[in-house]
Amino acid sequence: MEIYDDDLKNFEAEGAAPLPVTNDCGYVENNGARIWYASYGFGSPVILLHGGLGHSGNWGYQVPALIKNGYRAVLIDSRGHGRSTRDSRPFSYELMASDVLTVMLRSTCEGLRPAIGYAGKLQWLRRRRQPHATDATQLLRTRSRENRRACRDRAERA
Repeated sequence: MEIYDDDLKNFEAEGAAPLPVTNDCGYVENNGARIWYASYGFGSPVILLHGGLGHSGNWGYQVPALIKNGYRAVLIDSRGHGRSTRDSRPFSYELMASDVLTVMLRSTCEGLRPAIGYAGKLQWLRRRRQPHATDATQLLRTRSRENRRACRDRAERA
């Protein structure tokens, strides 16, 4: 498989690569949900947040690249996704951001610097100006504007 897959053809055809094995995973309890997380590698932690209806398994190609470059990849399954549970409340960025903060505070995320993932969740953290989240300011979108357009175009053609 090619390294670059900007139009997501390979991902669509083959899915994500399997995640590496880790011994550093678990759950944190927060606001009526059990939130699953896992950590891979060593170095400055990078939290990866999947998009809606996704799960941590979507990061199978990115985790090895981050480890190879000296980072620790921290994956979180958002409430109601993947291995995480949820309660009867509707989804909200406030709840999901609270889940991320809880993982950061109760797990192995000391020294958090960059963050990658669904930008809206982390932008909410920034707006709230949580003192323990102030280092999570380097926000990268999971898809470029062009990829979002391509996805929208494919959906319209279907």
